[in-house]
Amino acid sequence: MLNKRELIKRALNPLMRWSRLHDPRPGYSIILGVPWALRHLLAVNLRFVGRQQLDGLAGVHLVFDRIEQPGGEAFIEGIRQRFPGLPLDFQFHPPIAGRITEKVNQSKFYAALNWTRGLAACRSRYAILHDFDLYPIDPHYFARMHEALKANEWHFAGYETARFDGLTPDDLIFGSWNLALDAQWVRSRFRPIDGYHKVATVNGREVDLDPFSYVQTRSPRRGLVPSLGPEAFAHVKNLCSTYLRFNGGQKVDLAWRLHYLWYLESLSEHPERLEEATRAMREARSSRLTVAGQTVDFQGTHPTCSNVLEKDLLMLEQNLYGGMRPEVSNYIDEFRGFLTRMGEAASQAATS
Repeated sequence: MLNKRELIKRALNPLMRWSRLHDPRPGYSIILGVPWALRHLLAVNLRFVGRQQLDGLAGVHLVFDRIEQPGGEAFIEGIRQRFPGLPLDFQFHPPIAGRITEKVNQSKFYAALNWTRGLAACRSRYAILHDFDLYPIDPHYFARMHEALKANEWHFAGYETARFDGLTPDDLIFGSWNLALDAQWVRSRFRPIDGYHKVATVNGREVDLDPFSYVQTRSPRRGLVPSLGPEAFAHVKNLCSTYLRFNGGQKVDLAWRLHYLWYLESLSEHPERLEEATRAMREARSSRLTVAGQTVDFQGTHPTCSNVLEKDLLMLEQNLYGGMRPEVSNYIDEFRGFLTRMGEAASQAATS
């Protein structure tokens, strides 16, 4: 008997198609899924993409995770004007499949439709799935993945292997956040629905696989791209899901990820956000912070989270500005002080 997920996939299957790539363009394409609710951060990601060594880039396919929205054309035109040197292609979800996906409202269904929609539009043989909350630092981040695929005649490659639900590095399954693939091979042998998440057997173990993990198991021709080092990219994991829960008024499990959000917003459409959050932390008398009109509780957040934030923001700041700006350093110091004060207050309350 099919479970609910498989029934949804069965309904989506006839709504999605892609053609074989008979005469692909040389080079590679980047496929980036864009949460409509976080579209104001798209320009930040594209700033990092635009600083890459992009010889051989055939296209950047941007797929919004909603059906066409009011204001979409104006937003797209604004992005095109800001990044005239990038070969940008924009898409929304198709009407029926998009409405089904929005009603299901699960991150893996959104991601799978983003990737398959972008891959269907790809005109180059090779493609790289690029996460919305991953910021490439090393200028050869994309180029090395493309070169590794081409030189080794691999079907799949990446810098990091997935390690969820029992997967190990020996399984050689790459997360969709850094997956390079032979688009011509994939589109000639699989349907779009095959790129969706599913339960499958990997090396004798039953594993609940993420989007585009199952198709990797269908070919032994996959390999690890030679590392560019630990600072090749900054990946703000759980940023999108944390924001969506925060914005929807739900409990946020990783509240400190919002400090990445407020920093990134200051790089985009809300330059005032950094000072607003810094002031809120400085004036806080409890574990609750109100920023941009919304309140979140940081009770139980350990002060060492500020060290992780500092490491990642330093990478981003060095790439964009050559070093950490004073206002960002102050932002991190206030975060560390805020968490330390809240932790001490909680300890005193527990022992009184």
